[in-house]
Amino acid sequence: MTAHTSLAIEFAVAEAADLARAGDHRAALRTLDGLDSGHPAVSDLRARIHAQLGEFAEADAAWRRVLVTDSEHAGAVAGTRLIAQITAGKQRPRPFPAGAVVAAGAAVVVVGAVAAVTVYASTDSAPPAAAPPSSSEPSTPAPRSTRAAETSATDQLRGRLDTLAARLAMPGVHVERRERDITVLFDRGLFLPDGAQLSPAGRRDLTQWGNSLAGQAVRVSVYGHGVVVSGGPTSGGSAVAVSRAAAAANALAAASGLPPTSFTAAAADQSAPPFPGADQDSRARNRTVTVVVSPL
Repeated sequence: MTAHTSLAIEFAVAEAADLARAGDHRAALRTLDGLDSGHPAVSDLRARIHAQLGEFAEADAAWRRVLVTDSEHAGAVAGTRLIAQITAGKQRPRPFPAGAVVAAGAAVVVVGAVAAVTVYASTDSAPPAAAPPSSSEPSTPAPRSTRAAETSATDQLRGRLDTLAARLAMPGVHVERRERDITVLFDRGLFLPDGAQLSPAGRRDLTQWGNSLAGQAVRVSVYGHGVVVSGGPTSGGSAVAVSRAAAAANALAAASGLPPTSFTAAAADQSAPPFPGADQDSRARNRTVTVVVSPL
């Protein structure tokens, strides 16, 4: 798995967690479809969502996929044990233990005036556990009209993503259209060394690209990157990465004219930089952010 692929999985898991927190569990599961089921974060989040829906067989299967990769995964061990007790009638259903799902550091929401962005931090990267539904009635197939409406909505989303990807593409920017969103990565670094101050060229790049967001009905997630430093943590994000994400989100809000509440910021895991390599050029390019744009 390449670093870019690993990072894309982290972004998709973070988006699915956001959907689950908002109560849109089916959309969260669809976001996870097609991702590597062997990735612990993917299967762990899928298990938690199924457990919240009372779908214990699916939750158990997903957690057991996690255990194949990590036999001591705390969330999977606890989840499979609790499901076994529930199915055996030894335990009443209760909220499942929350745990870290993505190594994206502290998520933040950019709000307030563009000139003075306020950042609220949240370390809850997993959807909150909820008691499973009390109804045991089997689900009925969706009416044909409902399936047709879902197909139409999917086709509309694809069309919007195609149009949006074309609008966001420009020299010096790598744009990847995915199933439900678009990721954007800049070819050169945006920040000065050892901090979250944009370089003059980085600010120009963000401003130029941010203009393409003007007038678009989108949600923009900005993920700041950092590097592993001697004596520092090797994973889990960093304060510098969060600060870079917030600085970039602020610049993009100013350039696009979109309300600051359209932007969120978070730290990407420093163990999976977008440009692998320890040479000076790679380190410079990794002083950057990755942007995920989702149509509303």
